[in-house]
Amino acid sequence: MIEAWSLRSLQRQKLLEELMHDVYEAEEKGSCKLLWLAQVIIRCLEGAGPENFDFIANIPAQLFFEHILPKIKSFVRANEESDFLLAELLKEVLGSALVPVYSALSSLEIHNSQLIFHAESAMTEVEMPEE
Repeated sequence: MIEAWSLRSLQRQKLLEELMHDVYEAEEKGSCKLLWLAQVIIRCLEGAGPENFDFIANIPAQLFFEHILPKIKSFVRANEESDFLLAELLKEVLGSALVPVYSALSSLEIHNSQLIFHAESAMTEVEMPEE
């Protein structure tokens, strides 16, 4: 036996994992830019519908309205649950989209510590500046 809220939470997580798998596949094919998809999700949360997008120019909108949103709509039991899933999907998409930004800084901190820290390495002990 499992509590109802726990089961629904597991079901939501499974759906989000499936959706992110689909997003990653589209990204690998070059048909979906993650930041563009994030913008589509944000606009949808603000109330925009498919009529607000040019599907030819905006492939992420096409992916979202023809594939992602129908899966969410067939799953949810209330509008609030749909908004919740869109918000969670947005967090996942943005997290993935921003990995290169975080990686670039981490790489720079490792390979050019002098530029970032004004020290030989991140672990070099330095004096605290007076405020």
